[in-house]
Amino acid sequence: MSAMIVRNCAGGVVFWGDQVFLLKNDKGEWVLPKGVIRDKRMPAEVALERVKTEAGVCAQIVSTAVQSHPLVCHARGQRKIPHRL
Repeated sequence: MSAMIVRNCAGGVVFWGDQVFLLKNDKGEWVLPKGVIRDKRMPAEVALERVKTEAGVCAQIVSTAVQSHPLVCHARGQRKIPHRL
């Protein structure tokens, strides 16, 4: 049986007019800015911080987009395979 990794994350969907801001990660994938919630921090605080750090955008939260189930990754060697609960 493989080990399971559970992470609570927060991030942001950043709108500029009718456009959505995306980042390209080191694997060439388009992603939204996000980060792991640590030390009992509030999700909104982490989301704003990650948007600022990763995208260089000073944003404000206008609404909550979605609250999802945790993303669970099965660790198989060096590769992580994501699954939704």
